Amino acid sequence: NILWLFSDDHAFQAVGAYGGRFQAFNLTPNLDSIAAEGMRFDKCYVGNSICAPSRATLLTGKHSHLHGKIDNHGEFNHDQLQFQKLLQANGYQTAMIGKIHLSGNMQGFDYWEVLPGQGNYENPEFITEKGKTSYPGHSTDIITDRALEWLQDKRDPSKPFMAMVHFKAPHRTWIPAERFREPFAQMTFPEPDTLFDDYSGRGVAAHEQDMSIDITMRMEKDLKTDRWPHRK
Repeated sequence: NILWLFSDDHAFQAVGAYGGRFQAFNLTPNLDSIAAEGMRFDKCYVGNSICAPSRATLLTGKHSHLHGKIDNHGEFNHDQLQFQKLLQANGYQTAMIGKIHLSGNMQGFDYWEVLPGQGNYENPEFITEKGKTSYPGHSTDIITDRALEWLQDKRDPSKPFMAMVHFKAPHRTWIPAERFREPFAQMTFPEPDTLFDDYSGRGVAAHEQDMSIDITMRMEKDLKTDRWPHRK
């Protein structure tokens, strides 16, 4: 059996098993347990770090110029060979649940339920082979519950499975489930050396990006409008 867990934009420094300044906070005990009982990869490289192209590479095993998905826009050719199709053809039951960021119907999966594009943190909508559906709650909890339901109740237990469980978190805008707010409020995180980096020595991509706490991080929900205003 193969269970693939994918957390989006999750820096290795934020996984306790890799050490670093967050290790003392025990933020990822379950991932750390998997690392302790299995194998930890210390040297990994990405073919493309942008959402959609990286996921196309994951499915096809090809670099972007070969699978044709070079950015987050445009179509993805689902007809090309993908690893889940090979597993399916050799007796595996396959499932994809969560974020994939590739438009069009998935192929090679007996069951798939994916977020449209980036997806929402709260009360997310999902696309399935039968149409759209939505669930109340936080996306991380819902993706987990949907995956567990398939693993426990919807697959054929006589066959091996390959399940891809793709979480939207912790991609910006970094909205945690409500139950995690209070524990984090009691923590003081050490500042990284690059906190006040002005990117003066960086290239155009670093200068023009807005994935920063100052611009992108959201504050507490405005109780009057029930919205999450951008931090100013």
